[in-house]
Amino acid sequence: MGIEIKWTIDIPETGERHWILAEKFAGTWHFKRRRFRRDVWVRFHNPTREMWEHILEQLHRRYRRREGVSEEDIAHVTKILRELPVPRCLEEESSPCPEAQLGSQSLPDALSDAVPDPHGDS
Repeated sequence: MGIEIKWTIDIPETGERHWILAEKFAGTWHFKRRRFRRDVWVRFHNPTREMWEHILEQLHRRYRRREGVSEEDIAHVTKILRELPVPRCLEEESSPCPEAQLGSQSLPDALSDAVPDPHGDS
């Protein structure tokens, strides 16, 4: 069974809002974004640490409510987060830490490699 998680992200640098879709199908996570509510979904390949943390939080919520999320789904995303590079400010435990949310790239950079989804709207 597939999992879909949708949310919005505001990009402070540009003032734009992006709709984000993360979907797990056949054991693989795919990410899509669109700039407007009724726009076409466009795939991108560099999700940020903040995006993975959001997915993990949503999986925990759905698991408690028994909404088609397994312990393996949670373990898989936890492993992905562990393998991401740790921002320096987290290693030093200083705050605030803006890079902790974005990982090694900014949101505009993460969304810049987007390509049109060959399967159209979903």
